[in-house]
Amino acid sequence: MSISPGFAFRAPRWSAVLPPPALFGAHRIVNAGTALACLDAPGMPRLSDETIARGLAAARWPARLQRLPRADGREVWLDGGHNPSAGAALAAVAAGWRGRPLHLVVGMMRGKDPRGFLAPLAPCAAALTAVPVPGAANALPPSEVAARAAALGMPADAAASVAEAVDRAAPRARVLVCGSLYLAGSVLGEIFGAAA
Repeated sequence: MSISPGFAFRAPRWSAVLPPPALFGAHRIVNAGTALACLDAPGMPRLSDETIARGLAAARWPARLQRLPRADGREVWLDGGHNPSAGAALAAVAAGWRGRPLHLVVGMMRGKDPRGFLAPLAPCAAALTAVPVPGAANALPPSEVAARAAALGMPADAAASVAEAVDRAAPRARVLVCGSLYLAGSVLGEIFGAAA
């Protein structure tokens, strides 16, 4: 297997030039490096560069910048990110997205920081629709999430469900559903549970 250059990894006991992981976002390199650093721990077996490259190429992480299948051709992405660093990581990805306005669909739990999560995304987003987190008694009301987004200068409203929010987005919009792992789990359950 030939390895195309992607990123260089150096540890005290070994180094390699590896292809980028199959996941999306610049943070994937940092995350891959962290995982690879574990292989340098005493007692860990040394894997071949080819084995590591196959693992990076096969990496999948549901609800982390996961593109969702849509029969209507809309571009919908799902991410369970819900804290300020996740907002910054998503904003870095969104800054590289071109050609379509970004519509956020956000549901969040109490105890999270909506302003901290949304602030990095505000410059990238054309609009935000806040939604409830199904089955979560301790979720923030959509009206509160929408108010926090509006305070950051984003056009914001609320919808009764993710499906309604996605349908409300402009047909050419790139939709990013985010703000809660509980919300992400619910979305994946609806999509893939119905397909099972």
